[in-house]
Amino acid sequence: MYARAARRRTNLVGGNSHTSELAMKEWLATHDGCQIRVTNFWYGPAHLYKLYIDGDWRDTNVDKFVSPNSPALSVRVTPAHHGPFLVEVYVKARVTVKAKICVDGKQIGGDVF
Repeated sequence: MYARAARRRTNLVGGNSHTSELAMKEWLATHDGCQIRVTNFWYGPAHLYKLYIDGDWRDTNVDKFVSPNSPALSVRVTPAHHGPFLVEVYVKARVTVKAKICVDGKQIGGDVF
């Protein structure tokens, strides 16, 4: 079962201006006891994607444009209790931001696209 994305908005400046808001979206998944967390922050045209494994920040992408056909984030994980695995995150940003979390080429969480 895929974890649904959460969305939060924080007003940085005050008032109702759309450009004064920092927005965040988050996706969660678990593989072999490891928690995988992907966050996307945006403020106006700026985007920041981050990948966390068990709370540790492991990869970042600040590219303005990302391709949904190649991983925007990736990391090889070697947990103490299991063999190594590759986490890849694909991002599709059109009107809304979608993220697909894959482990060793198989989708385990996020959005379907």
